[in-house]
Amino acid sequence: MPNLEYKPTSVSPPGETLSDILEERGITQTQLSVRLGRSGKNLSQIVNGKAPITPDLAVDLERVLGTPARFWLARESRYQEWLSRSSIPEPTDADLEWARSFTYPKMAEYGWVPATSKAREKFFNLLSFFGVVNRKAFQAWAGSLSPQYRRSETAIDKDHLIAAWLRQGELQAESVDAGNYNEKGFAAAVDHARTLTCSHPEDFVPEIRKAFAANGVVLLFVPELPSMGVSGATRWLTPSKALIQITLRYKTNDHLWFTIFHESCHILKHQKRIVYLETNGAKSPEELEADEFSANHMIPPGPLKRFVEAGAFEKGSVEAFAESIGISPGIVVGRLQKEGLIPWDSLNSLKVKFEWSKDS
Repeated sequence: MPNLEYKPTSVSPPGETLSDILEERGITQTQLSVRLGRSGKNLSQIVNGKAPITPDLAVDLERVLGTPARFWLARESRYQEWLSRSSIPEPTDADLEWARSFTYPKMAEYGWVPATSKAREKFFNLLSFFGVVNRKAFQAWAGSLSPQYRRSETAIDKDHLIAAWLRQGELQAESVDAGNYNEKGFAAAVDHARTLTCSHPEDFVPEIRKAFAANGVVLLFVPELPSMGVSGATRWLTPSKALIQITLRYKTNDHLWFTIFHESCHILKHQKRIVYLETNGAKSPEELEADEFSANHMIPPGPLKRFVEAGAFEKGSVEAFAESIGISPGIVVGRLQKEGLIPWDSLNSLKVKFEWSKDS
């Protein structure tokens, strides 16, 4: 659908309209100033657009000329808006370079920003997306997120891409109806999620999202931006509403479920004021604790120890063990690979692969 928003290239001051009305009625500015009880100088400034039509004056003009006050106030409002928009500075070379640093085509493909090839439009579209007035305000907002992670030793800084991904989760969360956080209820929802690891995404995704939201936690699956390097994130949007957002970075069920339970640990056990990001970088104590929670929640240590001691890691034995503890075989394979008990290329046929749907 085309954008039909009215965006005039210029707007005349309301004083010009007032001047036209006076001319039509044969009233001079001096006569009007007398009838309004105002100085001729003040009225001249209004007619020439150098002084605004205030609410008091709008009411007086209604009484003297019969033109509704709301007409004058709307006219003045449109003119002041146009002045403000006209005074917005054009983006600098640094602004345009900043806009180019984002993977804008991919963001447009996902529907996060309008598609465009014009550098200027990209800059202003990004400001609107982030809800900031300029690049400095973006930097302040991004810095306020205070993510609890250490940057990977890469040549290219990915913080701006992570900020865009986090912002998209924030925007999507606005439309999710969630109750107030209930720790006991959320812990029960996390336990229930474990029973769904053998289910199809069409079944487990809406069920988990509903159970989490009922207890104050929004769960979102948000596509990653290229080279972003994040599997999931957790943060509190308000004191009673948390957000977990997940990517399909590795596209297999063992990684997906690990991330869901990892992020759930942050909700249950860690500080509310921090943004937790799951990356490949060096891990904080909180991230290590979340790793352990996720691993043990999916595969309890006792049964795993007995299975490992038996030393039978063939396809059939893995499937039988997974069934005995009520978990997907792919999760067992991922754990065995992580522990170095089998090669990374072994038994991957037991893992379930996920892809983003077109609706995603």
